[in-house]
Amino acid sequence: METSRVRLGRQKKIHGFRLVYVILLLLCGSLSVSAKLPCPEHLVATHGSKCLKMESERLSPTEVEYLRWARQHGFSDSVTLAQTENGRGIVAVKPLKKGDTFATCGPEMHVNKKRILNSDVGVIFERNPKLKSYRELVYTVFFLHERSKVDSIWKPYLDVLPKQLDTPVFMTDAEIEEYQKLVDINTVHAKKQKLREAYAELMQTIKENNLEYLFGNHAISFEDYLLMSENVATRTWTDAADNSTQQSDHVEALIHYPVLEMVNHKPTAFVAGMLANGTIALLVDRDVEPGEEVFISYGHGKAAPDMANTYGFTIDWAHDKVYLFLNFSTVFVNGSPLQQQNKQDAIQIANVTSDMFYFTLSLHEPISTQAMNILRILLLTAEERDGLLPDARIGKMVSMRNECAALHFYQSILSQTLQHFKTSLGEDIKILAEPNIPYRKLLAVQVRSGQKRLLKHAIKAVD
Repeated sequence: METSRVRLGRQKKIHGFRLVYVILLLLCGSLSVSAKLPCPEHLVATHGSKCLKMESERLSPTEVEYLRWARQHGFSDSVTLAQTENGRGIVAVKPLKKGDTFATCGPEMHVNKKRILNSDVGVIFERNPKLKSYRELVYTVFFLHERSKVDSIWKPYLDVLPKQLDTPVFMTDAEIEEYQKLVDINTVHAKKQKLREAYAELMQTIKENNLEYLFGNHAISFEDYLLMSENVATRTWTDAADNSTQQSDHVEALIHYPVLEMVNHKPTAFVAGMLANGTIALLVDRDVEPGEEVFISYGHGKAAPDMANTYGFTIDWAHDKVYLFLNFSTVFVNGSPLQQQNKQDAIQIANVTSDMFYFTLSLHEPISTQAMNILRILLLTAEERDGLLPDARIGKMVSMRNECAALHFYQSILSQTLQHFKTSLGEDIKILAEPNIPYRKLLAVQVRSGQKRLLKHAIKAVD
């Protein structure tokens, strides 16, 4: 049987039948401390209905039904759904040895664009192909349709989805302003506007084509649409194996695995996943004891604002990164011919079409290599340009004068970004220590305080 490794991470790519690695986490407890949940021996040793009965004492009826349904479709009885200190998550109830499979999901339980377009709701996208260009809309429409069906195979999954989310699109303008960084605030507002446009376009298509019957003749409110869309956004992967619709629709293909849901996130995870003839299988990459929570990484390299915007939670600053930009025009004083030449070379190296170059910094790369390469070119003197431009083009140090000038300018970008925040890091730390802080404010303060820590760390690295 042909098998291959796959990458499993929320909004990360899954390459069918190619060897890649899955980044998952199987550690226990919080972000910094291992912890086990109470797991009685009689629960660990029991199976089937008796095990479900024990689980029902901790879970709601809809959660018990979801667990029963998931096990019918590939979820192992070696793990269970439980309320953990990280929220609802997946916990081992039996010992797992390295290499053991704890969940599988066959192709019949995959929800991808091809399946949706061939379903009952496909008519909506035939009548208005533009709707396929909205990233989560196809999946949102499918699950709204399935929710209206009494006999939907997906009912246990839909019933257990959260009825309330704390992603920024649900926040008030005042709550969004708590992020303080303009690019993060604008990203949230742009996303909210895009969701409104998608909803309006969908409703118009349904009304003009008399397709209300697809949703049980019940009107879809914007609130219903928004909640389902955000549930979809927090639970999909990018499917690189499906490029049949990706290019024509100008939107990346997504894939949904309802059976493999409910696993919480940690950024430093290592578990293997196998793709065999279309079936996804999750394998533990180390021994796991009963009571340990299973974690998955929703994607390495994502910044805290990305995590907050997509999932409604953040990450610690050690795994965070900050998005910054360099405006070439601000480097110049008089726009001399020399500076214009430097600018054209810098634009070519940066591979951009405007004066704006975006870059990131992180704990592991506080001084951006890309940004420094561009600044070296922008700040060349005539003498340096004549003899040392080739070195600058490949990222080599040109001269001590040039290097100091580039570092000084780089540091000024960091300092100006830090000054744009309305509160200091010290003030944020005091806010985070307040009791009963509303979650949405907590989320925003966690994001902005992590960014400030990284900026300060980068400024110190330059010094």
